Amino acid sequence: MKRIIALILVLSSLLCFTSCKDEGEVMGEKYNSNDIVLKSENFSYTRAELSIAFNQYFMDFFYNNENIDFYNIDTEASLKDQIYYDDVTWFDYFADLSLSYMENVLVLCEAAKAEGVELSEEDLSEIEDVLDSYVRYANDYGYTEIEYFAKFFGPEANQDYLREYYKKEALAIIYENRQVSSYTFTAEELSEYAESNREAFYAIDYITYTFDEDEDREAKAAAESLAAVTDAAAFDSAILTYMKEKLGKEGDELTTKDCYRSFKYYDEYSEFSKWAFDGGEVGKTYVKSNDVDGQYTVYLLTTAPTLRTDNTKNIRILTVNTDSHETTAKALSYAEGLLSQWKEGDATEDSFVELIKNETDDKSAVSIGGLVEGVAAGDALPEGLEEWLYSSETVQGSTDIFKDTGCYYIVYYCGEGRVKWEMDAENALIAEKYEEKKLGFYEKYAVERFDEVIRSLDE
Repeated sequence: MKRIIALILVLSSLLCFTSCKDEGEVMGEKYNSNDIVLKSENFSYTRAELSIAFNQYFMDFFYNNENIDFYNIDTEASLKDQIYYDDVTWFDYFADLSLSYMENVLVLCEAAKAEGVELSEEDLSEIEDVLDSYVRYANDYGYTEIEYFAKFFGPEANQDYLREYYKKEALAIIYENRQVSSYTFTAEELSEYAESNREAFYAIDYITYTFDEDEDREAKAAAESLAAVTDAAAFDSAILTYMKEKLGKEGDELTTKDCYRSFKYYDEYSEFSKWAFDGGEVGKTYVKSNDVDGQYTVYLLTTAPTLRTDNTKNIRILTVNTDSHETTAKALSYAEGLLSQWKEGDATEDSFVELIKNETDDKSAVSIGGLVEGVAAGDALPEGLEEWLYSSETVQGSTDIFKDTGCYYIVYYCGEGRVKWEMDAENALIAEKYEEKKLGFYEKYAVERFDEVIRSLDE
């Protein structure tokens, strides 16, 4: 479940221009912050809480979307007047995401109540700690408390609304985690599942290079020449020779690093992938020709489809947002200072967890000590992190800093995790069983929606 208690605080130029005002007017009726938008038997969400979720999804969309300009959203105009597709507006899009999530939370809260699951004092204390951190952020960045909540959660948001929002969310998460952790599977069940879903669990390795007529008028002939090479070392050497002698590359440009592909799963849209997974032989080449664009791609299959038996890695992450500092360089300097501070102390995993609790900009990480389990080779990771994790010099307790979009990560290496395919198979089985059970919750616990109040959400 998406944990909104972990709201991403985008301390940048983003404004919550999709938030509610104190009152909205729809069809001659007036609504306010306390009016109900969703209600189950024992729980409900107010318009102010919808505003919180709406802003979360809206800000996440802008913060995490690399192609945001493609959508051509006018941030100065009403989202209710801008079309997402067909008759669906951008307001409808973000409202539907918010309401779907909130309905899910209400259903889980009802299931939790039915089984006597409640928030502990520790859970409630954690929520208060998060709220207190927002007040500290407001002071640190020169906002009044009211200004801060208005900017990042919507004009109707305040501590009381956020507290109620987080309490429902936390209860749903706790109940869901209990359900998920109750599922266990034998080694035989995991193996049978993986074999029954080979396309999702079997992977290949290969080397590939694309010849382009824009760079070399004889690209097609060069591709045919490389396709005759079936030894991996010779294939690599042939690419380097071509890049150097034909394209004139040298120095850092003269590398085949980007030519290697590891742990690639079946891709139904790739003709090479279909060939490789349907009888393609190791040590054989495959050529994809695009005569229109003048590009010719040569693939050398280096491993047959097989289950991933590599171990995953477990790490802890402390996040330093670059937007929290005047420059990227100052953000890096701050991260380096935090790491030095930790090294000068006990330099233990426990002390790193404490550092995360006090210093991370990702408040979602506080309750779990920044723990990220199951990181694997081939995952989308910050530059250099995969190489570091799989280096023989990286041992339990090793630390380093890595740059990602909008932040720096201080990473602590905890050690090896589970075997990749076994972890993935178990997660998939858990998801299937849990989804089946959750469908029963939706049938059992009805949620009423108040559309006019929802539409009154002002921008």
